[in-house]
Amino acid sequence: MERIFNLFIAIAFILALSGCKLSDEDKEKLDSAAVDLQQLADQIKILNPANGAEVLDSRVDVRAYIPEDADVSDVTLYVDGIKVATDTDGEPWEINWPAYYWADGKLHTLLLTAMTGQGNVVNNIQETSVRVNTSANAALSFEGSVNGKSIQDQNALNISFTPFESATGYEILIDEELITTDSTELTLNNLTVGAHTVRYRALHERLKSTPFSEEATFEVLPPAVPVLNDPVIEKKADGYEVTLSWESVMEGDSFTVFYGKTSEGGATLEQRATMEHSLKISGLATSRYEWKLQRTNKLGQSVTSQNSPIYAGVFERKIGDGIGNAYGKSIITSKDGGYIILGVS
Repeated sequence: MERIFNLFIAIAFILALSGCKLSDEDKEKLDSAAVDLQQLADQIKILNPANGAEVLDSRVDVRAYIPEDADVSDVTLYVDGIKVATDTDGEPWEINWPAYYWADGKLHTLLLTAMTGQGNVVNNIQETSVRVNTSANAALSFEGSVNGKSIQDQNALNISFTPFESATGYEILIDEELITTDSTELTLNNLTVGAHTVRYRALHERLKSTPFSEEATFEVLPPAVPVLNDPVIEKKADGYEVTLSWESVMEGDSFTVFYGKTSEGGATLEQRATMEHSLKISGLATSRYEWKLQRTNKLGQSVTSQNSPIYAGVFERKIGDGIGNAYGKSIITSKDGGYIILGVS
């Protein structure tokens, strides 16, 4: 009640300095006014939210009761001593509280300060404490389909998010990197291949820390694998010439072709780089080979295809049901040094 009586102490002090002696009537008026203000402080009550309630919403209408004959011109809401807003519209007394900023799962104190027509400031005596659940951050969300989104052959993603009133700015946490901005639209650049998480929070000028939104997850996929064409094989004087080719994906791509003989331990592959969409390999001996293609896009992202066979002077075809009902009948030597087998199934 110290603030309520400061006015009367000041009046008495001024009268004492001026040499005026308070009459009994003046004393009675001051005492009566003090009693009136004390009664008003007792009567001001917060109706919503109730003392001890748990706040789940991002925004709460704080409703107050003040006697109609109290001659109150405006009411101000404070949360933990921080001014939130003032209602100057009179009855019904109602102030919108952006509870999101306090959504930490802890207790917070609400206080009302009323200004009377005579310029007196009166605080409500009954303290109201509420617990603001962390779910009160629900007003913060990403617009569009950021959560679950996937991009390919890109390393940048445009995002936008819901603004929140009274925000002095925003912080976006992309993986472990913190970005500060005044805008609710942002481009995330230099994204690597893989999964990423993003969340944001609204900043308040009087609060050191505010809650983050729920986390959204998106993925940067590896580049698309080119469609591989069947090898074109020609018999030359020095061996077989094989032309490998593939479909175009994007401009600016570069390629590395890996090829080599197939062996039981896997193929030992050589490699050739090219910016074209085909590659000729000459002088191959009769054998079975394997090849694969690595594509690197202009962003530096790479992907490698599965191994594919190259039959240089060799053919393979499975005949029969694989359970012993097929057998070789005869074998002859071919002109290129290989063999032709006649099979029966």
